[in-house]
Amino acid sequence: MSPVPTVLGRPVWYEPLRSPSWLLPAASAGAPRVTFSPAAAVEGESVSERRIREGLPMFLAEAIRFSTEARTAAVFDPEARGEASVHATVALEGEGPERRLVVRVGDPGSEAFTQQVPDDEALEDALGALPVATASALREAGVRSLWSTVYQPPGHGHAADYVRAHALCRRLMDHDAYRDIGGDAEATAERRAGLDAAYRSLAELAGRVPSPLAAMLFFAGLAAGHDAGSGAYQGFRLSANGRCTTATDPRDPVFRMSILVFRLLGDPVIAAQRVRQLGVVDDPDLAAWLTRIEDVGAVS
Repeated sequence: MSPVPTVLGRPVWYEPLRSPSWLLPAASAGAPRVTFSPAAAVEGESVSERRIREGLPMFLAEAIRFSTEARTAAVFDPEARGEASVHATVALEGEGPERRLVVRVGDPGSEAFTQQVPDDEALEDALGALPVATASALREAGVRSLWSTVYQPPGHGHAADYVRAHALCRRLMDHDAYRDIGGDAEATAERRAGLDAAYRSLAELAGRVPSPLAAMLFFAGLAAGHDAGSGAYQGFRLSANGRCTTATDPRDPVFRMSILVFRLLGDPVIAAQRVRQLGVVDDPDLAAWLTRIEDVGAVS
């Protein structure tokens, strides 16, 4: 069994994609460690609302990892914060007109960000402002900001779905999500429909959001299904092919990740062609990653 991870010390897509350290900005050994967690247990509410609440720590951890010098982690077990330099909680509080998005930094925590989010439009606005506001608050705690050539905010109209996509990707890492429920055909059918909906959401997001990290969430979902021994992800090979083939520049992270994706989809010839297009690899992290993925999809 592969349980849903309670601590993610890298972006949620990192481990399923065979630890592509070449995709992360460099972090020095002495860089501060910032952890993000929900302010309370993620339960109740609608499925859509729960996914927002669950995805928020991962969304912020990714954004801050790419926009500051900090090493970040998303933590879902309050006992597993580790030796963080700074801990922050992120939450949706209240309901209806009183609902607000709040980030608290420190313990017990001061409000680094708070904004009323009575509806989806307001939530999109708040999510768009959240990473910059959080990075600004962390500067007061000694965390320096950096500029990334890879990270792009998802943009208005996509932000809430991007947050939910983190929660979907995390759920797809649970191997139990792919198993039939013995003796209960209805529950099994419901579980399979949930898998299909998760993959469809990730594929659709990757197709409309230009950020390479949106594609990484989709690709990580495919890899998680492959690793669980499920063929469910194969139903989305056209979407995966489409996203990969639009990336034609070997410097593009999506082009590089497509080598793994084509292996997952059983297309080793195309994967090999793309390796040749990379030419001589002078990045040791990328070279090591290419070695790690050589046997992915191979028939034993």
